[in-house]
Amino acid sequence: MTDEDIEDSKIALYPDHSDSFIQQFIYQSLFESYHKFLATYITSIGLNPATVSLPIATQEPIYGTIEYSLINSIAPGAIVAIIYSTPLLLASFLIVLEKKDGLLERSFVSGVRSFEVLISHMFILILALLVQVGLLMFVAFIVFDVKLMGNASEVFWLMFLQGSNVNGIWVSVPDVDDMRRVLAIGFSTWINADHILHGTFISAH
Repeated sequence: MTDEDIEDSKIALYPDHSDSFIQQFIYQSLFESYHKFLATYITSIGLNPATVSLPIATQEPIYGTIEYSLINSIAPGAIVAIIYSTPLLLASFLIVLEKKDGLLERSFVSGVRSFEVLISHMFILILALLVQVGLLMFVAFIVFDVKLMGNASEVFWLMFLQGSNVNGIWVSVPDVDDMRRVLAIGFSTWINADHILHGTFISAH
């Protein structure tokens, strides 16, 4: 067998390195598929498949699992992003819509104080957040079968604390146009982007 035959027998791979998760998933899938094929072929000709395997025995990891799962790596960051962004958007336009409809002025005329309005909005937002966290956990851990590491009640309250921010209320209070309000929402999301990236990259390792 010549060097040219060996070069022609190689599989040329042109991967997409713009996404580290997909890159790692492709490399691992190709390696495992080739290793299984080689072990099957060696067994079929009556040889020991251990002769073509790497002399490295991967034991049970201290954290995580041996099998790499793309959805389990992306899920933490996606959950944090959803649980932070949705209450922020809901709270941002809550008082704005009441101002446009004239409900806020009518409430003040009838004797309602600003503190009572704030408390009522916080109560409604907390109830909505509890429902949202429950639905998000159901969709993530039951429908998509994302692996739950730890106690479900602890995960529930951690997600609740992540979503129980008051940034949306402060964004909706100033009397500014909608474009400035959208920019404020984007800035608030940007300064908290480290939570999203941290949750994603920590889960990937």
